[in-house]
Amino acid sequence: MTEITSRQDGGPTEAEAHAEPATTSHREDPLVQIELQGCPDAVPRMMVARSKLADEKLTLPFGNGYDHFAFDRYITRNGQLVPIYTWVDRTRIAE
Repeated sequence: MTEITSRQDGGPTEAEAHAEPATTSHREDPLVQIELQGCPDAVPRMMVARSKLADEKLTLPFGNGYDHFAFDRYITRNGQLVPIYTWVDRTRIAE
């Protein structure tokens, strides 16, 4: 599961620490636009680190929980492939 968060101390998350080194094209364009569908509270378009798209699932923090998305398909917008992720579930942070 991929998590789109950073540690509060500014260090890498566990996933970032274990990620493979980026290629030259990743360093030139570390963020990519994605579209989210089906989530009532999500922003429909957002930028995420390209490395977060290696898995077909995204977990995005929202309020006191996480929204979970699964890769659906690509669309072409302005000559660029844009990945579409569909909302699957929401989980709450246990306290």
